[in-house]
Amino acid sequence: MNSEIILESFEKRLLMQRYAGNTIRSYKDYASIFLKHVSKYPSLEEIPLSDIEAFINEKVQNGKISVSYQKGLVGAIKKMYELILDKKI
Repeated sequence: MNSEIILESFEKRLLMQRYAGNTIRSYKDYASIFLKHVSKYPSLEEIPLSDIEAFINEKVQNGKISVSYQKGLVGAIKKMYELILDKKI
């Protein structure tokens, strides 16, 4: 999976929807962390929902992340799937 191409496409689509620069930067950072975690998959389409949930649960339990960080992470992943794959998760 080419994370750079996915992130570039994600950024362009966020810009087209007129998201603020800080939001775009945050969403790309969250998406990048997620894409590194699931890099073993050849494409976004092939990542099972259970792996997405496991990633978020791992971050919550082991990463000691804040509620706002968790919401940002979930929001970025959902938005990426919506804009890149036209798919709601």
